[in-house]
Amino acid sequence: MLTLVTGTTGQVGRRFVPRLLAQSRAGEQVRVLVRDEARGEPFAELGAEVVVGDLRDTGTLGKAVAGVDAVVNVAASFRGVPDEEAWAVNRDAAVALGRAALAAGVRRFVQVSTGLVYGTGRGRPLTEDDESQPAGRCGVPTRSPRRRPSGSCAGWRGSTYASPGSPSSTARAIRISRSP
Repeated sequence: MLTLVTGTTGQVGRRFVPRLLAQSRAGEQVRVLVRDEARGEPFAELGAEVVVGDLRDTGTLGKAVAGVDAVVNVAASFRGVPDEEAWAVNRDAAVALGRAALAAGVRRFVQVSTGLVYGTGRGRPLTEDDESQPAGRCGVPTRSPRRRPSGSCAGWRGSTYASPGSPSSTARAIRISRSP
């Protein structure tokens, strides 16, 4: 099984990929998409295949998803970037990646979002059962893994994962990407 992971140099991706590689079983491989070859080297040293390119480039997407069984899209752009870039990555590139994956026959697609899909301040800690209330450019809501739709698409809210010690969240995301 070959899994493509995008957004590998961000807060969530740079923690997720090493754990995915460490928990890989015989015959499982990981491919990462990075914009800068040098930033892909740490993942290559851990055993990942590195594809260099931009998520917003459709030519890159075809190369990235070729032969892939699963895609985990962790890529996001929201802090310190113009609105146009945030929309280009968080919405447009995510949709294009999904279409490229579908065209390539990818069996599994996991879209990661952040806690920002819940909106702002409810005066208590958030849970996966809270209703999505996204605001602004920070993304389209995804579905909880426990409520994932049938077929080849699932969502994972990676915000709880951004801290280094979240093994249960990692295990859940890995199970989602491996499911038939």
